Amino acid sequence: MAPPAAWLPRQHGAWAMLIVPFIVGTVLACRAEVAGAWLIPLAAAELSAYFGFNTLTLFLRSPVSRRQNLHRPLITYSALTAVLATLALVLGAWRLAWWLMVAAPLFFWAIRQTAHHRERDVSSGLATVALASGVGLAIRFHCPGQILNEWPQAAPDLVVLCWMFAHFAGTVWHIKAMIRERGLPRARRRTCTWHTLVLASTALVLVQHLSLAWPVFFAITLARTTWMTAPQRAASFSAKQLGVTEIFLSLGVLAVALT
Repeated sequence: MAPPAAWLPRQHGAWAMLIVPFIVGTVLACRAEVAGAWLIPLAAAELSAYFGFNTLTLFLRSPVSRRQNLHRPLITYSALTAVLATLALVLGAWRLAWWLMVAAPLFFWAIRQTAHHRERDVSSGLATVALASGVGLAIRFHCPGQILNEWPQAAPDLVVLCWMFAHFAGTVWHIKAMIRERGLPRARRRTCTWHTLVLASTALVLVQHLSLAWPVFFAITLARTTWMTAPQRAASFSAKQLGVTEIFLSLGVLAVALT
């Protein structure tokens, strides 16, 4: 019998990275009048794909003798994802298939890292964040060529989606510094540097493409990671406290992205 974790992922922090980009992409697509009924099966396909990816990572990490218990959920989620994705394509999202060429290297890199027992590596986390954030990009721009066709009108939406990725990528660095590499100076430097660069870069596009809410939001995330990762303070935070903090920040980036 498959363990419960094979059917329902335990990485609760991943939910925000799945839901927020999808909502933002959907709202932006509705504003641009490029949304459709295909969003319903696509949402279900994304959820099923995440569950299947979780099962696949468990399969790759398990001893060969225990992999048989994972066959059923792996086959179930793979088949369900294929059916739902096909339905979305039939309903009008066929151009999203172009994005598969972009998503495939990221997916295979994340799988490769898992197969080599390096699923906690930052590069693996950034790859999965890019995949999740990329769903919002694909919803708004059904194929890469659409960005060029709609330029420069597409610039504000593209910037919003990129900065949303920047936030969730920063979460990867932050959590790494708070849990796996807690107390290590290099981990604190990496997350503080990332958040500083993201905040500074908002000034480059603020005038034309971003609202003032973005630098304010990134100033908050920089303050959060600087304060929480301080050597004298990092060990005092529980996983639950970290999770609650990220929930509020996910709601914050959602609100900022939709302003």
